[in-house]
Amino acid sequence: MAARFFIFLVLGVMLLIVGYIMQNVEAGHGLWSAVFYILGVGLLVFYIYKNSKDLIALTQRRSARYGAISVVSILAFIGIIVIATLFSQRHHYRWDLTKNKTHSLALQSRQQLERLDQDTLDLYVYAFYRGENDLRSKQALVDLLETYAYHSDRFKYELVDIDRNPLLAMQLGISSTSTIILKYGEKEEKIYSDQEAKITNAIANLLKGEQSGERGAVYFVTGHGEPALDFSETYNYGRAKETIED
Repeated sequence: MAARFFIFLVLGVMLLIVGYIMQNVEAGHGLWSAVFYILGVGLLVFYIYKNSKDLIALTQRRSARYGAISVVSILAFIGIIVIATLFSQRHHYRWDLTKNKTHSLALQSRQQLERLDQDTLDLYVYAFYRGENDLRSKQALVDLLETYAYHSDRFKYELVDIDRNPLLAMQLGISSTSTIILKYGEKEEKIYSDQEAKITNAIANLLKGEQSGERGAVYFVTGHGEPALDFSETYNYGRAKETIED
């Protein structure tokens, strides 16, 4: 096979490697990795097109047929990987296989996030910690915030180390790592619990303009083993429900 256009083969493979590295090593370069993938595949296709006659002649030799089949198989495999990667960047799904749906949001939470997606503002959530040990102890909260963010592109969260970012903590009026701040435009909610129900209620308050004097709503999260809303169980929210309704 002639060596002409061999540089395109080399560059194509190199671009595919760079695209893979940018996707899996350098965070936040998904678009550029896709560009390198496309350019790499384009150069490989161009190389094959320019050497098509040589490739056909090569495949006509019995001794080279197996090698040609191997090359085609490798190129097909690379193409499948590229297509799958590009698809996964645009469409990703999560499955919660835990018995109690630990990594899923309640219906009420998803409904609030759907309302958030219909607006033009982003919701920013700030959670605080002190040092790596404290951060590890808040893994359940981190997972919960990540689940919220998965369901809504407008849900943004940031984990703030008070010791490393004292100025930001001071600006937000934070002195305790148990505080969570939710900001929506000029509105702000502070909660002191990492429970899903508290976070969802805060989101509902912000979306309903609770701080502007409008009547808000209280949401009870269900489906995760919470107490009943009536008096059918020993531990329940029946009295709280009656008080709110009154």
